[in-house]
Amino acid sequence: MKTNRYLLPHAFKKVGWVMLAIIALYLIITSGNRLTWTWDNASGTYIPSRDIAPWLNNFLVSTTFAIILSAWAITSLLLIAFSREKVEDEYIMKLRGDSLIWATIGSFVLYLAMSVWEFTGGMGTGGIPYAIYFVLILFIIRFNIVLFRSRHEK
Repeated sequence: MKTNRYLLPHAFKKVGWVMLAIIALYLIITSGNRLTWTWDNASGTYIPSRDIAPWLNNFLVSTTFAIILSAWAITSLLLIAFSREKVEDEYIMKLRGDSLIWATIGSFVLYLAMSVWEFTGGMGTGGIPYAIYFVLILFIIRFNIVLFRSRHEK
């Protein structure tokens, strides 16, 4: 049996789950800490702020932090999705390929639905930036569900 040389060792899957858990905890903790918008006389616009230290507030609402958080999330999803299982056999390789095809089709269907919804006045641009995560999330969900079912049928 030839294994796929592009997959990472199984230990990376655990690292990916830990990274994803850190992101989830951050989002849960900060979801209750809503931004307040204050008027800035110097710029003549409203600026977002939180009731924390000014230097930390400036970082947390910056584009740089959003990019770091996004890169962290994508890295964690890639580590989870493309790490070997403990036992990597032909069935797992076939399941991995089928799940990737299924996730790609599903993500484009979701993206198309969100685009139609957006342009018909539904939700604005709220969901479109998250489309980059669809393939990885759908792949991880489908792969693990089918793998779980196949292991518990035996």
